[in-house]
Amino acid sequence: MSVRVLVADDDLDVHEFLRDVLEISFDDVEIHKALDQEAFRRSIEGADAPYNLILLDYGLDGPDGTRVIELLNGEFSRLRDRTVFLDGLREEMDTDERVKGIPIIRKPFSLDTFGDIVKKACVTC
Repeated sequence: MSVRVLVADDDLDVHEFLRDVLEISFDDVEIHKALDQEAFRRSIEGADAPYNLILLDYGLDGPDGTRVIELLNGEFSRLRDRTVFLDGLREEMDTDERVKGIPIIRKPFSLDTFGDIVKKACVTC
């Protein structure tokens, strides 16, 4: 079975790096890319099969992640348990109740940290 991953980040370098890491982490991986919040929405709504894992930049749609968090807490709430946030060192994420329970991988991240968090989040993979 192929692992379906959506990487939603506005940084193309992050996409390239994550593609390499995901291909090492999983034997059979299908990676989709979204560069902005609208592409993220279209990817979720138009998916022919559900994603096993979503790697989502907290600041994809602006510095405070409000619109992305609203989607995860609203119409895309079914995806919360498959989502891992990618972010820099924003202290407010640690206390933001809206993202409670969603794992966070801080940028820049190590391969070990990434692998551990992604494998825990991707229990169905």
